Amino acid sequence: MSISFCVQLDNGKIWGAGHSLFLFPPKEVSRSVILIPINQINGMTDEEIGHYVRALLSEARYAACLERSTLIKLNTPRFTEEECNKWISELREFQSRDDDIADAITILQNRLKTIHGQEKKRVLTKVRRSQFEKNREQITLALIERDGYECKQCKTQNDLTIDHILPISKGGSDQLENLRFLCRTCNSKKGDKTRVDPDYSGGEEETVK
Repeated sequence: MSISFCVQLDNGKIWGAGHSLFLFPPKEVSRSVILIPINQINGMTDEEIGHYVRALLSEARYAACLERSTLIKLNTPRFTEEECNKWISELREFQSRDDDIADAITILQNRLKTIHGQEKKRVLTKVRRSQFEKNREQITLALIERDGYECKQCKTQNDLTIDHILPISKGGSDQLENLRFLCRTCNSKKGDKTRVDPDYSGGEEETVK
């Protein structure tokens, strides 16, 4: 991916600024460049050349931001929180100059909201699981009294787990009406659904000890 454009300097000369982005997982190679026609620097002093190079640095950064905006629109779901914050900071310099850059900032901000929401959900789920573990023995005895010691689905008494009908990760409670015994096989088939289905695999398990 690359982008470049011509810039007319105040001395009438036309130089260029651009940016190239090459993706070589797990790294990316990013280069901002200033393009100077060799025949246009004849007769210019080093000070003059340095002055115009510095004047084009902003244009090179702008080209980089345009390039980055395109990449953001194509790959948003994979960006980390650190990457989102870094690129928002870089793009803001040109936010008012280009709608695509402004749109990319909005996309990154929405990605941050998703990341924070997922992290909050993970923390709450971890707390809920901890609370469940503290009451495991009491819950197990209450389930035995209500249902007997067998899998609610296949009636086996081997390798039982306590299943949250509505999973903890989806807001399910530790109340008895949301709990039942399932053997590990049936629990795995259920996954994070609310019913046992052989098409599903994986899932949440709390082993009965």
